[in-house]
Amino acid sequence: MLSSATYGNVNGAFNQVIDLLGAQMTWTSVKSPATATFVAGFSSMGKTDTELINAYGIASKVITAKASSFSTPPAKFDKFVVNNEHYVAAAVHPIHINTTLVGWKIILEGK
Repeated sequence: MLSSATYGNVNGAFNQVIDLLGAQMTWTSVKSPATATFVAGFSSMGKTDTELINAYGIASKVITAKASSFSTPPAKFDKFVVNNEHYVAAAVHPIHINTTLVGWKIILEGK
């Protein structure tokens, strides 16, 4: 377990990286009438991601978003728009520091 000071540093760094390097995107929940516009890390699959490419396709992307970006937890089949490109969530995984939910890793399929 991280000390509270170390936790604060790690969580602050996590948020800062997303703020500085992230891309603007819009999320629409398919289960509830929730939407949000926020900044999240956005990357393409690389050649070392063969298992993910085989599972989700060559056009798949991965986003890393702060937990605070969502009014309700994101879920499979939610819709994301990034740079006028439309994606659907194929998998959603929580990111924790110690036991605190700080973000979401979401694998997107292009549509």
